[in-house]
Amino acid sequence: MNTELFEQMQDLSGIVMILLRTGLLCLVWRLFLPEEADKRVRFIVLAALLAGQLALWFGTQGLLGIWYLPVALVMLTYALLKQRARFREAVFSVLLFFNLYAQTYFAANSFSTIVSDLAFRGTIQSETQINRIVFLLLFVGSLLVALLQFAEYAVLRAVIKKTATMNWTETAFLSVLNVIGIILTNMIADISLSRIGQGIVLYEERPHLLWLLPLTSALILAGEFAALLAWQKYAELREYERSYFSESQQRKALQARLEETEQFYDGIRKVRHEMKNHMTALRALAQAGQYDEMDAYIGRLDETVRALDLAFQTGSPITDVILNDKYHAAQSKHIAFTTNFLYDPSCGIPAYDVGVIVNNLLENAIEACDKLTDGKRYIVLNARYKPNFLLIEAENSFDGELSWTPEQLPQSSKPDAEAFHGMGLRNVRDIAERYLGGVKFGVENHVFRVSVILQSGVHS
Repeated sequence: MNTELFEQMQDLSGIVMILLRTGLLCLVWRLFLPEEADKRVRFIVLAALLAGQLALWFGTQGLLGIWYLPVALVMLTYALLKQRARFREAVFSVLLFFNLYAQTYFAANSFSTIVSDLAFRGTIQSETQINRIVFLLLFVGSLLVALLQFAEYAVLRAVIKKTATMNWTETAFLSVLNVIGIILTNMIADISLSRIGQGIVLYEERPHLLWLLPLTSALILAGEFAALLAWQKYAELREYERSYFSESQQRKALQARLEETEQFYDGIRKVRHEMKNHMTALRALAQAGQYDEMDAYIGRLDETVRALDLAFQTGSPITDVILNDKYHAAQSKHIAFTTNFLYDPSCGIPAYDVGVIVNNLLENAIEACDKLTDGKRYIVLNARYKPNFLLIEAENSFDGELSWTPEQLPQSSKPDAEAFHGMGLRNVRDIAERYLGGVKFGVENHVFRVSVILQSGVHS
């Protein structure tokens, strides 16, 4: 066969392999870091292609070659600079990609060897036949790699149904089989290449490896997928625990507020009941000409009435308590509080669910304003009713520094945030989705806005 033609075919096959593994890398990366924007994804694709071209330019020896290093370096450097909070997932994604590609190599190499033996078993008549057979082998090899990578990604998509964060312990646990697979594959590849240099092909000396190595690869991948599935189940359980904890805490808080409301209304009823006695006392003081005592008596009565006064009356005891409680909390921190919020019972959305939303929005707003050392500290809360819709909007000033959870929710800075960060806003989003609505966040300069929309009378 013409040497130049053979090298051209090898280069073409190499470019196809670079494109295939780049595609697999991007798919795996987006599966575990799905919040990446389009520009970032394009950057990842370009960086991976560049690493592949460098590998093709310098050449590789064995499976590992030089392309592993630039791919890992580019991806992890990018994650460290741009997605530091997701660095653990980035490390795992890179290792998983290397393992998937390594096991694909073994399976495809074994199958290509079988096809090659069958193709060259007969009598070769001409160089043209050799060219056709070589081209066919390269095509079949590339096609097989594509099919295997597609199958691996399909299984991954079936296992990873919802993105979850990893801690370093989980990252290490899930990466063990990946590291074993990468090391094992490269050891066998190195052995195979060294034996070829001595004039002996590994598969000819050990033909049982043609099925044993792909089987080993399948078992490694099966173990990795099983570990990922177990991790997903654990993540779901952890998510349920967080949700239950948060909802339980909020339910207790609302119950306490309702008890305070009952005490408040009891006070009003007592004042009304005693008003006749107060009027009698005032009349007696007036008739006796004791005007100074009467003025002092009215002052004490006024203080009693003021203590029972609500700054906001929304139409529901639940939202009354929440708004007034948060209003006093904001006042104590010198935060301007403005609201145009009313609850309409005819909207078809229970006051409890509306109260949970309002409580969480205001808690996050007060927390954000409290971090401001200078500038205007303010909170605005509004509710608007449209046909079949309730729109709750909150706006507050903040210091301009904002981090996001993997679910694209603002991350809390509270001490327990590592375990339960974003749970309040996650509950807001869950309630909105329960009413076929949604949550939208907006950031402009040092102003944070959140809008929650719910469909009236709908509960999924």
